[in-house]
Amino acid sequence: YEEYDDAGSSLNRETGLIPGISFNLTGNNNLLRFQLFDGNVNYDGQTQLGTPHQTTTDETIYRLDYRHTLSNGFSPVKTNYYLGINYQIWDRSILPNNGVSGLFEQYRWWSAEVGLISTLQQYNNDTLNFELGLSYTFNGTILVDLTPFGSGEPVLDLGDRPGARVAFVYQKMLSTNQTLTFTLEHRHWEFGKSNLETITTGAWAGSTILEPESRSDHTLFSMTLSSYF
Repeated sequence: YEEYDDAGSSLNRETGLIPGISFNLTGNNNLLRFQLFDGNVNYDGQTQLGTPHQTTTDETIYRLDYRHTLSNGFSPVKTNYYLGINYQIWDRSILPNNGVSGLFEQYRWWSAEVGLISTLQQYNNDTLNFELGLSYTFNGTILVDLTPFGSGEPVLDLGDRPGARVAFVYQKMLSTNQTLTFTLEHRHWEFGKSNLETITTGAWAGSTILEPESRSDHTLFSMTLSSYF
């Protein structure tokens, strides 16, 4: 995750590995998936005064996906198309360090996605698929917790932006009713600069705040055991 000023210079950046768990329900070309990720990452940025600042950010990500696959196979490569909708909540707690106060923010947004699924190789009951999708985020908000400073919890509207997703999915049939799936996936999305919000109470009274534009890149490796009924 990285934020940028109006000139395109980096303001802060977060990198790290976040473990997670996923629950999937599939049937009749429909997929409903809930994912939960939680962990700490490295924060490299600056204070409000522009002083370089390094700390740790506690991240919790909740993601709910729905996808409907449209069958449309053709030779020599079987290709299907899909439509999807995604809702995500991201709790971002920048921890205090070196005398600099921490800050909690909560992002919420929707994204719509359209894409294709192509079978690259099939041997017996094992399949390797390639997936490519284009997405668009909308109705994004960020809640900034300023209650430690007596300034409440202002909510800003994030700018809508496009994104993309690419994945390789290998599915191995273990038995007639069980499969093991390995997925390597990369997601990219962006938010435009938010609206300006004027703080009316507490230590921040009279100040205006905004969320700068940002870009996120998540690479996911997952292993999924599926049972069919």
